[in-house]
Amino acid sequence: SESLRIELFGPFEVSGPDNLDLTPRSAKACGLLAMLALGNGRLRGRRSIENHLWSSRGAEQAKGSCRQVLNEIRKALGEHAHLLNSDRRSVWLDEAVEISCDRSRGELLENIAIPDD
Repeated sequence: SESLRIELFGPFEVSGPDNLDLTPRSAKACGLLAMLALGNGRLRGRRSIENHLWSSRGAEQAKGSCRQVLNEIRKALGEHAHLLNSDRRSVWLDEAVEISCDRSRGELLENIAIPDD
């Protein structure tokens, strides 16, 4: 397929055309993509993302970390980076991104462990 695919069951994976692995390296980047994939309308508010992934940090530090992780994801997606969108309030995945919920692959997000309260 020409689109990007996110696998939510079993090991979290992002793949492009020809099954090219585009999964970001960090757990936070994978966690952020998983939140979008599981979110209502594939959209999440930035504050919600920051509160979930960086709850122990101050607001400014969490904002900076969020920006950093969005950049990491865009770098990992390469020419498909346009499928991840954001503005000052929200972050969302384009509807062209295929979200796979193939439960035969294993548990939901089985390889994502994010150390946070």
